[in-house]
Amino acid sequence: MASINVSANAAIDDVETLTVSFIRHLRAENLSANTIDSYQESLRQFSTFLISSGMPHAAGRIKREHVEHFIEALLSSKSPATANNRFRGIQQFWKWAVEEGEVEHSPMANMRPPKVPENMVPIIREEDMEKLFRACS
Repeated sequence: MASINVSANAAIDDVETLTVSFIRHLRAENLSANTIDSYQESLRQFSTFLISSGMPHAAGRIKREHVEHFIEALLSSKSPATANNRFRGIQQFWKWAVEEGEVEHSPMANMRPPKVPENMVPIIREEDMEKLFRACS
């Protein structure tokens, strides 16, 4: 399980600090370890991105554009499915933060997740099916 390092001078309302409370909440809700790990990794990557990009990481200062920059960066290097997964984890964090009164509104309000193209499964040709049936009989 990945962990979030909270520095001694971290603000009370920054994403890193709030992530600790969010993860505790998820454990208390008895979510699966895989779900918790996924959400935690999403938030670790998001927080790292904000800091390395010089963007605000105080929860109340994060705006939709910051989340969009993060998702855009993910899509440039990861699969759409990964970006979608990270989007969902961060979205749940903001939902929790609003419910807990940590922020007034979610910067992800009305945002849509990145589209994940459907992978077409190849269909066995009819003549190959006939060969298979003949071989099995």
